[in-house]
Amino acid sequence: KAGIYDLILFDKVAFVSSMPEYVKRDENKKLHSVETSAIKFRDTFELFYINGIKFDSELWKKITSKKITASEILQLENAEQKTVAIRFYGYENILKDLKCKVIDKTSVVTPKGDVKNYEVIEVDLKDDMDRTPARFVKVECWTTSKKTLLRVDPRDNQTKDCIGAIAWTASMTKEQYQMQVET
Repeated sequence: KAGIYDLILFDKVAFVSSMPEYVKRDENKKLHSVETSAIKFRDTFELFYINGIKFDSELWKKITSKKITASEILQLENAEQKTVAIRFYGYENILKDLKCKVIDKTSVVTPKGDVKNYEVIEVDLKDDMDRTPARFVKVECWTTSKKTLLRVDPRDNQTKDCIGAIAWTASMTKEQYQMQVET
């Protein structure tokens, strides 16, 4: 009734925040907006989210205005932000823009009978420090169907193979790795 949005209590101090001007959510009730901030307070403080994933305002603006490059997306350290940016930019657009080379493809049938497709790709990110092409494995979550690229070590021969690359991300050899158990 008092219009409190958030409350943080300490021994002798309480921080109270009044209701924001607006809160925007997607169809899954996650904080989300690609037109404006997802939350804006009367003092102009804003928080930026896409599908429940938080971004600083600068990165959010680059992604939503499509002024981010495919190379910048692949170099994002936060895997959730990278997944959102890939989805927003388009996986096929990344492959096209970076002139990626697909070096392996495979399909796996899940216990539910769904087919999930995996790829290992290489791309020259034009890094002056390392002349070795970057290598990624495209994975798809069995429960959410979200796709993302995971960077793997191109110097390890097992990462030339889809299952070997996925195993590498779990610190295993291809022979040790059992996808259905790990999933």
